[in-house]
Amino acid sequence: MTHTTEGRPRETWEIKPDTRMQAMTEILAVQASWRPDVIRFREEFLRGQLLDPSDVAGWVRDRLDGEGSSMCITVELPPGVRVDLEGDSWRPTLKEHLDETAFIGTAGTILSIPKSREDILNEARDGAAVAQVSVFIRLGGALGRLKALAGSLSSNLGWKEHEAVGFILTGDPPMIPTARTQLFYSPPYKQPARIVMDLSAQTKVEDVKKLFLKMRSQTASGEVARFRRYRQLTSERRALAVFLVKTPDLSWEHRRVEWNLQYPRWSYTDRPNFRRAATGAYLRATGRIWRQAKQ
Repeated sequence: MTHTTEGRPRETWEIKPDTRMQAMTEILAVQASWRPDVIRFREEFLRGQLLDPSDVAGWVRDRLDGEGSSMCITVELPPGVRVDLEGDSWRPTLKEHLDETAFIGTAGTILSIPKSREDILNEARDGAAVAQVSVFIRLGGALGRLKALAGSLSSNLGWKEHEAVGFILTGDPPMIPTARTQLFYSPPYKQPARIVMDLSAQTKVEDVKKLFLKMRSQTASGEVARFRRYRQLTSERRALAVFLVKTPDLSWEHRRVEWNLQYPRWSYTDRPNFRRAATGAYLRATGRIWRQAKQ
């Protein structure tokens, strides 16, 4: 099980690859290694020698030190002002507008690279292991080429970027699990919006059931425990939850009156009952307790 950063799956469970998936992994690796762009990259930047997985981070650091970072400067020029880029005549024109209108930033992107097995095992002892780390790279250069090539492999083979990077540099392909399930939380409510299952067609039905139940059991802690027994919202409760969010600044009495005007068939005569129904509907819909704005 892996715990990752916000916006990514919070829990992942896998069934290890069977012999068929192991064969598929090796076949994809052979075919990918024959690609002309993979061969060119390895010959140009690795001199035809694949890296040991423990040397990947050091190789990337060396490229970062050698390539440096890019910087871009954006200057907004008034209408009618033109810049002749021949010679040095452009310098005074740009300098005139540089201080007030210039935007300076880095021209680069993020590259995900695999961690070594030793690093992952060490972090796993602390309960927070992830398989990749992100680095900022400049556009172009060896690392820019590496990212573009990894992106192409990812699109064609379904690998993640750090897995494709690891394959390009080491020759080690990512193992294809027989099945993988991921639990995604939907911000800002942290509720288990989706359990995503990626299955081989040969996965046994009983294994699929076990995986699903295992993942669903992970919602048994914290605020998401309220979703263990899922029930559909009635039309009234759905409208109540949305209405509550749309009227954050109203007092409960004013909110009740407004509700009765908009929804006379579901009107409330008692303010406490209305409050209890509205906050309960919000809780059921979002998994969070309603916090009334101070009046």
